[in-house]
Parts: sequence; C-alpha cells; structure tokens
Amino acid sequence: MIRLSGKIFLLGALFLFPALLFPQESYTLNSKNYFFPDGNDYLSEELFGLSLHSFESKAISDGNIAGASFSSFKLDESRSIDLLLESVARSSDERENNEIYAMIANKYFARKEFKTARNYFKQVDDRLLSPDQYVELNFKLGYTLLLEKKFSDAKGYFSKSRKYNSPYEVHADYYIGICAYFLNQKEEAIRSFESVENSKKYRDLIPYYLAQIYFKDGNYDEAIRYAEKKLSDSRMQDKAPVYKILGLSYLAKNDFEKSLQYLDAYARESPKLTENEFYQIGVSHYKLGQFFEAEELFSELSHQNTSIGQVSNFLLGSIYLNAGEQKNAQSAFKQASKHDYFPDIREESQFLYYKLSAELGEERVAMNGLSNVTESSPYFREARDLLAEVLLRSKDHVAAIGTIENLTQKSDKMLNTYKNLTYDYGIQNFEDGQLAKAIEYLKISRNTPGDETLQSDASFWLAYAYELEADSKNSERLLDEYLASSHQDHKFEAYYLKSYQDIQNKAFKDARKSLEMAVAAFDVNQDQKTLFDDAIVRLADLELLDNNYLEAISYYDLAIENNAVESDYILYQKALIYGVINEDLEKLTSLESLIRKYPDSEYRDNAMFEIGESLLSLEKNNEAFKVYQAVVKEFGEESEYAPLSYLRKGLISYNQGDINSALKFYKKGLKLSEDPELQRQALFAIEEIYLNDMSDPEGYFDFVDSDVGFELETFKRDSISYQLGYRAYQESRFIQAIEAF
Repeated sequence: MIRLSGKIFLLGALFLFPALLFPQESYTLNSKNYFFPDGNDYLSEELFGLSLHSFESKAISDGNIAGASFSSFKLDESRSIDLLLESVARSSDERENNEIYAMIANKYFARKEFKTARNYFKQVDDRLLSPDQYVELNFKLGYTLLLEKKFSDAKGYFSKSRKYNSPYEVHADYYIGICAYFLNQKEEAIRSFESVENSKKYRDLIPYYLAQIYFKDGNYDEAIRYAEKKLSDSRMQDKAPVYKILGLSYLAKNDFEKSLQYLDAYARESPKLTENEFYQIGVSHYKLGQFFEAEELFSELSHQNTSIGQVSNFLLGSIYLNAGEQKNAQSAFKQASKHDYFPDIREESQFLYYKLSAELGEERVAMNGLSNVTESSPYFREARDLLAEVLLRSKDHVAAIGTIENLTQKSDKMLNTYKNLTYDYGIQNFEDGQLAKAIEYLKISRNTPGDETLQSDASFWLAYAYELEADSKNSERLLDEYLASSHQDHKFEAYYLKSYQDIQNKAFKDARKSLEMAVAAFDVNQDQKTLFDDAIVRLADLELLDNNYLEAISYYDLAIENNAVESDYILYQKALIYGVINEDLEKLTSLESLIRKYPDSEYRDNAMFEIGESLLSLEKNNEAFKVYQAVVKEFGEESEYAPLSYLRKGLISYNQGDINSALKFYKKGLKLSEDPELQRQALFAIEEIYLNDMSDPEGYFDFVDSDVGFELETFKRDSISYQLGYRAYQESRFIQAIEAF
C-alpha cells in the first residue's frame, strides 16, 4: 500500500499535494541486468503519464490503486475523482483517506465548485490535521458558506480558523466582519473591521463597510465624519466606495451640493453605475435646479420597468413641463402612469397625462381618461372641469345614446353597449343628485337585454333612487328583486337600505334582521366603512328600543372599537343606558370619555349635564355644583340645560343650608324655563323656602306678583298665612304666630 505524505495538505491558498515519497532508483545497470522502472518509480520522478500507463498495464489492485488514482489526479483526468474515491473504498488507512478527501475537496474548490468542495471538506476528520491544516480547512469551509450567504454558519468556521496565530487570521477577521455585517451584528462587525483596517489588502474596503454600518444605522453624521477622515489617508487607493457612501449620507441629509460632489466623484472612478446610482445623481441635480443634467440621467432610467423607472419618468415630465415641452411631458407622464410602484405618482401622472392630452387636442384620450378620475381623487374637481371643456368639442353620453337610438338595426354587442351607456349616464345623474333623470336612464338600462350583472346593478340603483325620491313602494319592490337575484355586488348596501325601510315602516324585528344580514355581507375591500359602522350603531339602537341594555352596550362597544364616526353619540347612548340600570360610575366614565375624546362633539352639553347628574346621584354635591355651573358658563343661558342646571344648583345649595343662594338659583331657573313641569318644580321649591324656611309669606306673595306675573287669590293667601301661624303656634313661636294670624 502506497502511503501519502501528510505534507500534501497545504499548497498556498489550496491544499498541497507534492510528489509521493517513494525511494528513487537510478536507471543504471545493476549486476549487468537492466533495471526496469515500474509505476512507483515513474511516480517518484513525477512522470505521471508513464506511471499511470505502468499501473494500468497491470490489473489495478489494492496495492497500486493509490498510485494510479494520484497519477490520474495530477494529469487532471475526468475520472481521477472516481479513482480517488475507489482508493478510499479499498483503503483502511484513515490518515491516507483523510488526505485523499482533502485532495478532492481542493480540486473542486479550485474549480470554484464550492458546494461540492464543502461536501468533501466535511468528510475530512479535523482531528487528524496539523494546526495549519485545521485552520485552512475551517477557513475554506467558512468561505463556501459565505458565498451561499449562510452567514451564521460561515462565521463559526471563520472563528475556528483564527486559532494558532495562523496566516488566515487577518482574512478570517475580515470575513467575520462581513458575516456580522449581514447578520446585523453591528458592534461585532465594527470590531472585526477595525482589527484589519490597517491591513494592506483590506484597508481600502474597510472604510466603506464601517461607513455603511453608520449609514445603515441612520447615523449620517458619523458616517460622514469617519468617511471624510479616511479619504485623507494617502495610503487609500480605491476611494470610489467611500465617495458613494458620503454622497448617500449627504443626500439623506438633503445637502444636495455635497451629495452631488461625492456622487460625481464616485461616478468618475466607477466603470459602470447601477440604476440606483444613476437615480441618486439625477435627484441631486434635480434638487439643485440643474435640469439639463438631471434630464440626461432620468432619460437613461426612463425605460426601466422598476420603481426608479416610474419616478424618473415623473420627474422627466416635470422638467419638460417647466420647459414648456408639452408633448415630451405628456409622453413621460404616460409612462409613469403605467406602473403601480407608487400609487400616488401613478394617480398624478395619469391626471397630468389626460390634462396635457386635452391641451394638445387629443380629445378622445382626454375624455376617456378624465371621466375615469374618481371622486376620491384630489384631482377630481379639476378633472371634471377639464372634462366639461373636452365634452364641448366631443361626444357626451347623451350624444352617444342618441346615436345608438337612431340606429335601425342593433347587434347584441351594440345593445349591450347601449345598456352600459344608459346605465353609466343614469349613475352619473344619480351622483349629481339628478334623481328623476337617473331613474329614467337606469330604467332604460334595466329593460335593455345584455349583461345580467348590470341588470341587477340597475335594479339596486333604481331602488336607491326611488328611496331618495320617497317612492317607497317602487324602492322596496326593486330592492326585493335585487336581493333575490344571483348577482349581488351591492349586497351590503342593499340590506343596509332595506333596514332603514323597515325602520320607517316600524318593522323593527325585520330591521334588525336586515342589519344583521348587512353586517354579515360587509366586504372591507369594497363597502363603505361608515355605513358598516352606522349599521352596528342602529343595531344597538334597536336593542335599546327593546330594553336589551347589555346587548345594546355590546354593539355600541363594537362600533367604538371600529372607530365609528358616531363614537361620541355612542358614548352618550352608553352613558344613558348605564344611568337607566343604575350603574352611575360606568355612566360617569362614559361621559368623561366623551368629553375628553370629542371636545367639539354636539353632545358635549348633554354629556356635561349628565356628568353633573351622575355626581349628584353619587352624592358628590360640590363636584356636581361645579359641573352645573360649567354648563351654564360654557353654553350660556340659552342652552336647554341652563334652567335645569340652575334648579340643580338651587337644590345643592338648599341641602347645604345656603337658603339665599338656593332661592336665587331657583328663581333663575324659573325665569329661564319654558317647560311647565320645570316651572312647577321651581315655583314649589321657591314657595317652600319662603314659607317654611324664611316664614315670609309676604315675600313669596310679592315674588309671585312681580316676578311670576300672576296674583294669588285672597283665599289662597289667607290659607298660607293661617298654615304658617298655626305651625308657629304649635312650635311655641307665639310672636310669629300672632303676625301670621
């Protein structure tokens, strides 16, 4: 068995495999007999072709398979790997087999077949390796993993290759930094890069990576400080990457002059720029008003089917528009409108394209485009104005419909077109509030054969229009027809509308069922959230109507969680429910939440007054008094709650023994109130104070005569005086009794 030397493992960046150590013999005569060399002799002389031929001239056996496979390997034969693996299979020498696996691995590594190389490297038993071999093995394993972006695993192998003060230590530190960088292990990446930044091989690369770490972290000032410091190092040869990171850092800080300075320097030293780099330089020129230079760069990018291509076309359109080049601007905006990378740019580009089409006399393009600008668009009003101008020079719906009506023969396709036109015109009139005309054209569309989905949609919109026209009979009929159809694109709206019809008809159980169906049919991507929220609130109202307080609160809570538009109303309703079920603290919490979250709510006065009522119920009289006072102060004496607030202040003052203040507040409440019941309560309280607390019937009589505006009958006066005198007599207050009698 031929034994391979352990020294074959290393060869520069690859594993060595020097000549096998066979004893050499000279080709001389020996005892007058010629000496005939065999395969091993040729192998020792590195005559690999002859050695292989010699081995193959005999049957390859366990004894010569190693030599044959090694000769084939050195000749770089395609079969050499198979021969080496066969040699391993025939050999029981672990060390020799270990070295063969290393040879195979290095072969693939040299060919840059790194995945295959890694598979063989992993079969090498590192326990049989020298320290240098161990380091090299782990370094190469790390390198193959790095190329596959398996940074965590690669980092582990690179860390192993740093042992024994190996020549790979600097390279390993660099690659550990790379792995840490991509693993977002910022601190470790910085440490690794800083440890090799003075290395001749890496000193041009490290500044870029370190600066990029600061840049990626949003620390632009530190990136600039570090990178500009490194640029002053005369030893740095490749400054282009540092120029780039400086340019991007200044761009992020909106310092376009500095950004352009460094990005231009980067461009001069780079053989080829990426799409992003072209764009960054272009934007810097654009922001500095250097439109000629920006135009050149954006033109290069305008053909790209990317987000940068879309933005470049948009900015090109802006440049051309400012230069008065309408046709070029139109073309650029058209290209920008074809992409959805930035919906807002797409929307604006579409509008500008249609607008320029109108100005350039391309009326059909303008008409078709501008008519499709939706009401939700910020350009809707201007688009409609432009559309009106275009329609003066072109066909409108009425003209198109009239043309089709004048045709004697109409194909199915033409009838379907007619159905669509009349439907669209009906919807347009509906949106404009022209309900009679909308009904006219929607009926025509509905009665024209064609698209069944459009047929159902026409029924829905007709039902809606009739409802707005207060024609409930036709509306309910068409709505039932729509809900019975198989095409229900407006199912949510239909049940929502039906629920209001049920409420109008006082069919509250049916209304609840319709609302439940509407909620179940709601499509978050299609239907209006405000209507959904309203449906939830109306369900709560219907539960409240049936005194199902907890169910009502549950629906109100759902609407609040959904940020319903009527959240202030909902909180107020919840508070009233809590009041009914005597949960005063919950009522108070809901009211205070309403005041805090919706300070401008129309229910603010209601809420503030009810807060006072809750505090009064909780016997927090001083706090309640302040709230009633605040109601009058904030909403004035014209407020519907002013009279009752004064009466409550009077009650609190009375209970606290402040009779004079109580009398003043009751009088004020009586004066402001137009409600007979409130007036009666106030007058009764005033009477009680004058008669029972002040024993001053004359004062009461004078007040009634002068302030209230009517006279008490003599009998009523005498009766009151007698009652006061008799009470004083019983209480042994004889002087007061005499005065009263």
